[in-house]
Amino acid sequence: MNFEIQVVFKQFDQLNQVLVDTSSLIYMHKINVFTHLQRVLSVSTIETVIEEYSFPLPGIRIIMPKLNFSDLQTDEQLLMVSVQGQNPLISEDRMILMKLDERKIPYFNTLMILNYLRYKNEIMDPEYNEFLKELKKIARYSDTIYEYGKFVCEEIRSRP
Repeated sequence: MNFEIQVVFKQFDQLNQVLVDTSSLIYMHKINVFTHLQRVLSVSTIETVIEEYSFPLPGIRIIMPKLNFSDLQTDEQLLMVSVQGQNPLISEDRMILMKLDERKIPYFNTLMILNYLRYKNEIMDPEYNEFLKELKKIARYSDTIYEYGKFVCEEIRSRP
């Protein structure tokens, strides 16, 4: 197993709670994977994400920022909350993910969350394939992102 996949698997093993942004909530609800995520992780967000999403989100925890970020955009507020608490974040926003990478905070997009769910055996291959098919209808990931997601999935499947 190469070093890169070891890092991913270590992040998966250490993941027990996660913050989520609006776009990822939309993706996960559209492909019907959010309830699977809630079975294996504590999912949190901030009040402005709930306001943007505007649909009921039972079981999601609202985190109140330690500082007042009301003058910031929602994604920037979520980034600050993630940084303050060193909380991993699910987001589709490349700029937010790059900022988290600079700070060495784990981050995931919905495709990697599908891989996480497969890694944890919360979903199996038939479900994974169906969720991926639905995700491809709505997500705007590059071919490189899809190839990386496929690589991670193949590594998960090849584990003993």
